[in-house]
Amino acid sequence: MSEVKEKVSPTHPTQPAVPPATSATDSKKKAPGLTFRRFFTKLGVNPYDEVEWETRTAAITDTQGNIIFEQKDVEVPKDWSMTATNIVASKYLHGPIGTPARETGARQLVSRVAETIRDWGMAQGYFRTPEDGATFHDELVHILIRQYAAFNSPVWFNVGCDRIEPNSDATNWHWNPSLGRVEFSVTGYKTPQCSACFINSVHDSLDSILTLAKTEGMLFKWGSGTGTNLSPLRSSTEQLSGGGTASGPLSFMKGFDAFAGVIKSGGKTRRAAKMVILNIDHPDIVDFIDCKAKEEAKAHALVAQGYDGSHPDSDAYSSIFFQNANNSVRVTDDFMYSAIRDTDFSTKSIRDGSVVTTYKAKDLLKQGLQQEGWTSTSQIPPIKLTYASGQANLDKEVAMMIQMWQKVLGVTVTADPVDYNTLLTQVTLATGNALGLQFWGLAWVADYPDPQDWLTRQFDRGVPNNNMNYGQNTSSNVAQQQNTQQQLEAADANTSQSARISTYQQAEQQLVNDVAWMPMEQVTATFLRKPTVIGMVDNAQGVIPPNDWANIYIGQYV
Repeated sequence: MSEVKEKVSPTHPTQPAVPPATSATDSKKKAPGLTFRRFFTKLGVNPYDEVEWETRTAAITDTQGNIIFEQKDVEVPKDWSMTATNIVASKYLHGPIGTPARETGARQLVSRVAETIRDWGMAQGYFRTPEDGATFHDELVHILIRQYAAFNSPVWFNVGCDRIEPNSDATNWHWNPSLGRVEFSVTGYKTPQCSACFINSVHDSLDSILTLAKTEGMLFKWGSGTGTNLSPLRSSTEQLSGGGTASGPLSFMKGFDAFAGVIKSGGKTRRAAKMVILNIDHPDIVDFIDCKAKEEAKAHALVAQGYDGSHPDSDAYSSIFFQNANNSVRVTDDFMYSAIRDTDFSTKSIRDGSVVTTYKAKDLLKQGLQQEGWTSTSQIPPIKLTYASGQANLDKEVAMMIQMWQKVLGVTVTADPVDYNTLLTQVTLATGNALGLQFWGLAWVADYPDPQDWLTRQFDRGVPNNNMNYGQNTSSNVAQQQNTQQQLEAADANTSQSARISTYQQAEQQLVNDVAWMPMEQVTATFLRKPTVIGMVDNAQGVIPPNDWANIYIGQYV
């Protein structure tokens, strides 16, 4: 990457483009450079002047209403939501709050990124003419400030920050174009990390494991996420060459998880994004599957004893493991066929491939059943699925689902098609009625960016729509359900939109965990319109809110 010789100030978004820097390789370039024409913008019109701006106070609070972030006088387009304002201010604005080095809003953020990318293109000969570079910049600014598109987090975190911190001595991996290789050295923000996700490998050695910890930490520091399959690591049942037993992947996962929790992504308030995978035939697979549930039970016990469990960094959750990663099991065709045919499958030693443990595929299912006091699927009472009749496609879908549940899980479900109005009546009568419908299919369509009151109206105590009797039953986890209902009630009364939505998201996840609702199918809606129709936003209902019509218009034909 040729170095840009002139730096521009983030307080001047109309700074002219930097001319191309010359180098010995320029004469060898055959590509004429890219050309751009104006689609959204007009020549001579500053794209920042085409929107209305205002200043706001960006603030984020926890579930108790305590302020955990605040920045006053944040400049954003007037039509931006408070959620967008809070995200930009808390995650992406660069510099210490309360100092002149701190960016003041979306105008400076977008100008930092858009101008830097333009300058890179000019310096490296990507544009045919300076006018093409200027057009590219203006079009990009228009797209970003109107939220037609957005970059991933590392771009916002890092790109252009060398204009603010030109003397940063931070180290990172980067490409050395002169030597044609990747290097790890002092780079500051001059060669920023821009990719969102990295897949890392690990080998069965302590050196490789500790190298992975450093690699993940540095990737987290600059705002990216990581994913690793830990299956190459010996299990906790296998021997070390010098004697003793290996620690196993779960032991090292505790260390990786701790680093992910303390290294804030991009150095901001965002938590690191991390994924861990283990193959289904790894000897520690059962412990891997259970690890999060066991830690969650510890957190619930701490909350029951009075410890704060209101957010991920609370006393209860910061004292347990496996909270900063998404865990996934990599299954094979062999395993899936074993589950369908009810045959054996075996975990295998990492060192020599020998069989370690042999299971029935459905034994893992039994572990879940035991939480309900059952030892096999045959003990589950017959289940009746009630749904609206008169739809041939739905009849076929239900038949396929029933066959799948019987074949794979051994669970007997019978179909109960009824008239739609009868179904609505039976669903209503199920509220507060232990003998009401067991299991029914009925769709809710909603596309609310701020679901204030919506979840409460479906799942709170005593509300008419709580037909599944969430929090008003005799199950073993009814106390947890009632705690979720209290979260929803507190969120409804919270005047901070960001804190309210954060609490709703936590409650929604708990509702999924409690199987208060269960997705039975996924439907894709297809929308087709001419590219000249500008400002129309698709939603799940396929309707246009009345207030949106003011922003919809026919643009220029291509």
